[in-house]
Amino acid sequence: MFKLIDKFLNQTTMYRLVLYYVLLLWTGALVLSLVGLLPYTPAALVISGMFIMFVCVAVNAIFARIFGAPSNIESVYAAAFILALIMEPFKSPGDLWVLAAAAGLAMASKYILAVNKKHIFNPAALA
Repeated sequence: MFKLIDKFLNQTTMYRLVLYYVLLLWTGALVLSLVGLLPYTPAALVISGMFIMFVCVAVNAIFARIFGAPSNIESVYAAAFILALIMEPFKSPGDLWVLAAAAGLAMASKYILAVNKKHIFNPAALA
Protein backbone atom coordinates (compact mmCIF):
# COMPACT_ATOMS: atom_id res chain seq x y z
CA MET A 1 0.00 0.00 0.00
CA PHE A 2 2.73 2.48 1.01
CA LYS A 3 4.79 1.54 -2.06
CA LEU A 4 1.84 2.45 -4.27
CA ILE A 5 1.44 5.81 -2.52
CA ASP A 6 5.20 6.46 -2.71
CA LYS A 7 5.24 5.62 -6.41
CA PHE A 8 2.32 7.96 -7.08
CA LEU A 9 3.91 10.80 -5.11
CA ASN A 10 7.31 10.30 -6.72
CA GLN A 11 5.79 10.52 -10.20
CA THR A 12 3.54 13.49 -9.45
CA THR A 13 4.78 17.06 -9.46
CA MET A 14 3.93 19.40 -6.61
CA TYR A 15 1.92 21.60 -8.96
CA ARG A 16 -0.12 18.65 -10.20
CA LEU A 17 -0.80 17.44 -6.65
CA VAL A 18 -1.98 20.91 -5.62
CA LEU A 19 -4.08 21.11 -8.78
CA TYR A 20 -5.79 17.80 -7.96
CA TYR A 21 -6.48 18.97 -4.42
CA VAL A 22 -7.97 22.36 -5.32
CA LEU A 23 -9.99 20.73 -8.11
CA LEU A 24 -11.38 18.33 -5.51
CA LEU A 25 -12.22 21.24 -3.20
CA TRP A 26 -13.89 23.17 -6.02
CA THR A 27 -15.90 20.10 -7.00
CA GLY A 28 -16.98 19.76 -3.37
CA ALA A 29 -18.11 23.39 -3.38
CA LEU A 30 -20.08 22.73 -6.56
CA VAL A 31 -21.78 19.71 -4.98
CA LEU A 32 -22.60 21.69 -1.84
CA SER A 33 -24.04 24.41 -4.05
CA LEU A 34 -26.13 21.87 -5.96
CA VAL A 35 -27.73 20.60 -2.75
CA GLY A 36 -28.36 24.12 -1.48
CA LEU A 37 -25.80 24.24 1.32
CA LEU A 38 -23.95 27.20 -0.19
CA PRO A 39 -25.55 30.58 -0.90
CA TYR A 40 -24.26 30.54 -4.50
CA THR A 41 -25.85 28.95 -7.52
CA PRO A 42 -23.94 26.22 -9.32
CA ALA A 43 -24.07 28.36 -12.48
CA ALA A 44 -22.39 31.27 -10.68
CA LEU A 45 -19.63 28.97 -9.43
CA VAL A 46 -19.04 27.45 -12.86
CA ILE A 47 -19.15 30.75 -14.75
CA SER A 48 -16.88 32.46 -12.22
CA GLY A 49 -14.45 29.54 -12.30
CA MET A 50 -14.34 29.46 -16.09
CA PHE A 51 -13.93 33.23 -16.29
CA ILE A 52 -11.08 33.24 -13.76
CA MET A 53 -9.45 30.34 -15.61
CA PHE A 54 -9.66 32.18 -18.94
CA VAL A 55 -8.18 35.40 -17.52
CA CYS A 56 -5.40 33.51 -15.73
CA VAL A 57 -4.39 31.58 -18.84
CA ALA A 58 -4.49 34.69 -21.05
CA VAL A 59 -2.57 36.96 -18.67
CA ASN A 60 -0.05 34.23 -17.91
CA ALA A 61 0.62 33.70 -21.63
CA ILE A 62 1.13 37.43 -22.15
CA PHE A 63 3.55 37.81 -19.24
CA ALA A 64 5.45 34.61 -20.09
CA ARG A 65 6.04 35.95 -23.59
CA ILE A 66 7.03 39.43 -22.37
CA PHE A 67 9.48 38.15 -19.76
CA GLY A 68 10.67 35.14 -21.77
CA ALA A 69 10.07 32.92 -18.76
CA PRO A 70 8.98 29.29 -18.82
CA SER A 71 5.35 28.75 -17.96
CA ASN A 72 3.89 25.87 -15.98
CA ILE A 73 0.24 25.51 -16.97
CA GLU A 74 -0.50 23.40 -13.88
CA SER A 75 0.56 26.34 -11.73
CA VAL A 76 -1.81 28.59 -13.67
CA TYR A 77 -4.75 26.21 -13.25
CA ALA A 78 -4.03 25.69 -9.54
CA ALA A 79 -3.91 29.45 -8.94
CA ALA A 80 -7.14 29.88 -10.91
CA PHE A 81 -8.96 27.24 -8.86
CA ILE A 82 -7.65 28.73 -5.62
CA LEU A 83 -8.97 32.13 -6.70
CA ALA A 84 -12.30 30.55 -7.66
CA LEU A 85 -12.50 29.10 -4.15
CA ILE A 86 -11.57 32.23 -2.22
CA MET A 87 -13.30 34.88 -4.34
CA GLU A 88 -17.03 35.36 -4.09
CA PRO A 89 -18.73 34.20 -7.31
CA PHE A 90 -20.21 36.92 -9.46
CA LYS A 91 -23.76 38.10 -8.83
CA SER A 92 -23.89 40.63 -11.65
CA PRO A 93 -21.79 41.22 -14.78
CA GLY A 94 -20.08 44.14 -13.01
CA ASP A 95 -18.58 41.70 -10.51
CA LEU A 96 -16.57 40.07 -13.29
CA TRP A 97 -14.20 43.05 -13.25
CA VAL A 98 -13.22 42.21 -9.68
CA LEU A 99 -12.57 38.59 -10.64
CA ALA A 100 -10.57 39.69 -13.69
CA ALA A 101 -8.48 42.09 -11.60
CA ALA A 102 -7.68 39.40 -9.02
CA ALA A 103 -6.78 36.86 -11.71
CA GLY A 104 -4.67 39.36 -13.61
CA LEU A 105 -2.85 40.48 -10.47
CA ALA A 106 -2.18 36.88 -9.49
CA MET A 107 -0.62 36.00 -12.84
CA ALA A 108 1.30 39.28 -13.11
CA SER A 109 2.81 38.72 -9.67
CA LYS A 110 4.34 35.46 -10.89
CA TYR A 111 6.53 37.42 -13.28
CA ILE A 112 6.96 40.82 -11.68
CA LEU A 113 7.75 39.55 -8.18
CA ALA A 114 10.18 36.86 -9.26
CA VAL A 115 13.80 35.96 -8.64
CA ASN A 116 15.66 34.03 -11.35
CA LYS A 117 12.36 33.65 -13.25
CA LYS A 118 10.71 31.85 -10.30
CA HIS A 119 7.89 33.47 -8.40
CA ILE A 120 8.54 34.06 -4.72
CA PHE A 121 4.94 34.45 -3.54
CA ASN A 122 1.90 32.30 -4.06
CA PRO A 123 0.11 34.16 -6.87
CA ALA A 124 -3.42 33.52 -5.59
CA ALA A 125 -2.54 34.52 -2.05
CA LEU A 126 -0.93 37.73 -3.24
CA ALA A 127 -3.95 38.68 -5.35
